[in-house]
Amino acid sequence: MIEHWAAFVVLTVVVIVGKIVGVALGAFLTGSSTRTAIQAGMSLAQIGEFSFIIAGLGLDARRDRAPFVYPVAVAVSAITTLTTPWLIRAAEPTADLVDRKLPHPLQTFTTLYGAWLERVREDPPRATPTRRAARSA
Repeated sequence: MIEHWAAFVVLTVVVIVGKIVGVALGAFLTGSSTRTAIQAGMSLAQIGEFSFIIAGLGLDARRDRAPFVYPVAVAVSAITTLTTPWLIRAAEPTADLVDRKLPHPLQTFTTLYGAWLERVREDPPRATPTRRAARSA
């Protein structure tokens, strides 16, 4: 690990930031509030044991081309798992900060987007000619 510390640090940061952004964006796009999306992203920022399997398979397939991949994957997994409790603890204050500091146009957008999703969920499907034809068949 000492030999490949730069790869370890970069991958750890990429995983944590990428998972926070990816999960938060996915949660927001599916209808969660900004607060809930941020909390979900920060709660799921770790990578799991599955990364060991992927790294091991990659190591077996490429034989000696990148022998450092497996130890780096294990270390990144361990560190991201260890940071999870701190990220969960920081999720609520971070969500509060984002709520306070989010520019007004983005606050308006998130509110309108959430309201639109609620209307889409509540609206019954309309009877289009295609649906009427399918029902009568």
